[in-house]
Amino acid sequence: MTEFIRNNETFLRELAEGYTGNSAKAKEIAAEAKSDADPVRKVRLLSVMYVQQRDLDLFEHEETPKAGAEELREVRDIGRELIEMDYEERIVSLMKAYEHLSSSEIAAQLGISEEYVKALLQSAYVKAGHQQAREIDEPEELPPQPSEKKNRNSGIQISWKMILIFAAVVVFLGGIFISVRSFSHGLYEKGMTEMESGDYENAVKSFRSAAAWGEGDIAVLRMADASFLGGDDVNAYTFYEDYYVKHEEDEYVRSQMVRCLYLQADRNLNNGNTKKAKELLERAATLKDSVYTEYRLKAIEEDGTWQREDGVVWNMYGRPVRAACLNDKGNVLYTVEIVYDEDGKWQKMTAGKSGTLRTSQYADFLFGEETVYDVRWIPGGDLPAAQAVSYTGTREDAQYEYDEDGNPTAMVIEHDSSDTSAFADYVKVVFVKNSYGETTEAEVYDRDDRKIGTGIYVPDSGWLYLYSVSR
Repeated sequence: MTEFIRNNETFLRELAEGYTGNSAKAKEIAAEAKSDADPVRKVRLLSVMYVQQRDLDLFEHEETPKAGAEELREVRDIGRELIEMDYEERIVSLMKAYEHLSSSEIAAQLGISEEYVKALLQSAYVKAGHQQAREIDEPEELPPQPSEKKNRNSGIQISWKMILIFAAVVVFLGGIFISVRSFSHGLYEKGMTEMESGDYENAVKSFRSAAAWGEGDIAVLRMADASFLGGDDVNAYTFYEDYYVKHEEDEYVRSQMVRCLYLQADRNLNNGNTKKAKELLERAATLKDSVYTEYRLKAIEEDGTWQREDGVVWNMYGRPVRAACLNDKGNVLYTVEIVYDEDGKWQKMTAGKSGTLRTSQYADFLFGEETVYDVRWIPGGDLPAAQAVSYTGTREDAQYEYDEDGNPTAMVIEHDSSDTSAFADYVKVVFVKNSYGETTEAEVYDRDDRKIGTGIYVPDSGWLYLYSVSR
């Protein structure tokens, strides 16, 4: 029997994989255990050691046995009985069933208390579905073994112990145990708690362990999310890519990969490495069509900035740095220049004095922490008034219209009926999608449904509206 097992490394590997949940490690354990005098015991020793090194909480939640409760001493139907047990219950149950160890011996082997072992065996007894109580004596006697039967075809002597082992293999071959899945899900939930509390480094470790224990692709995805939130966009991209190979239809992951590439491109631009930044942006373009990627590449080719036909100038970071308000004849009424901080947020906006604009109420407007901004330039005489409005988030003084997918299609500004100021003419914004399906532009209308300006979406900041109204 032992000689047969020793020569069957496939069986030992499958047994080790059932213990560890790691196919690569199981192969190493099987190779080392096959030369041992008791290969099954050696597999268990190496496997439990491996588990304990990676799960410091294993066997840490001490339990006390219940008085008079029955303990599991044999596994009669491995396929049915073990399937409901958690990981610790399964380990002690297999040690008792395969190696016929007493509770004290199991405790010594695992480095835990005998009381804890008995509590686990009691719990395993219930989950195994035993209905009739039996008296347990320590040390326990071996279960009765029938006489060995000879397989006529193979000539191998098949004992009761070997039947138990082969029954276990059936479970191992079916994949990771439900108990292992429960253990891996516990690691996943631990990672979620850590990520929600901002402990991204440990969250990555927990998700990595959960993935190794068979939690699946969702653990890889969360490992990417935790890395990204922790500022590690390089590893985050790698993890997202691992997930994306199997889920190319996932729009969220594709967008996150683009965001990672953007951040890496930004750093290279900051360091003067435009060649590497261009390579990263070109990779982003293959993942997802975006006008911002297009603008960034054009700006790099133009050595820093690129100007659209409507006069909006975009930089290599995909942000507009100058914009113009045009009248219905295409003439420039005024321009604004936008300055960003190191995080890409609005810092200040300056009114230009081109076109007919002669005076301004705000020559150099500094943005604060508010989410809605209202900046006005008021020329003198009979010239039209002009206004630049910029904000992030949703305006509280507006009503939104949405399409069937929940995307905003229009925004209506509510003004007091007694408001007679020229700026009250700004009453409706219609959002416009570009050829890539992105909502990046908007048209501004007055009370008479006349178009009086345009809106530009500024990534990471919000909307910038430039318009003029009659005084």
